[in-house]
Amino acid sequence: ELLIIDDLLSALVGIEGRYITIKKARGAEEHFTYQMDLSMDLVLQ
Repeated sequence: ELLIIDDLLSALVGIEGRYITIKKARGAEEHFTYQMDLSMDLVLQ
């Protein structure tokens, strides 16, 4: 659980982690999508 929290905090400042990836959407405004790794335990997703 601590690894997920660390990844989430890193993702919020723009750094991809081990379990969370960041995808940028192009357009007039910048939008970000955060995606959890599907290999994680379902309880943690």
